Amino acid sequence: MPFFLRSDLIGIYSWTAGGNDSPKLTGDPDDSVFDRNNGHEVLYMIKKLMEIEKYTSADAGQEIEIMIKLAPSNCLTQKAVMDWVLSH
Repeated sequence: MPFFLRSDLIGIYSWTAGGNDSPKLTGDPDDSVFDRNNGHEVLYMIKKLMEIEKYTSADAGQEIEIMIKLAPSNCLTQKAVMDWVLSH
């Protein structure tokens, strides 16, 4: 997975439950509900999208972070958010 750190994030997030061991944060994005305010989930999604798009810079990760925040409110799942970002 691409090298993108918590310190590279530009938003403010909650870092409670759902650390790196969470099943929601492994494998491919699926129909799990995606919490855009949970730093663990946002960081996972950014890394996954960077991997798919073969991006390597922190700037690219930050652009993805912004796109995640801009995704329509009806994009509720990991897969829906990922598909929306990839299509824009």
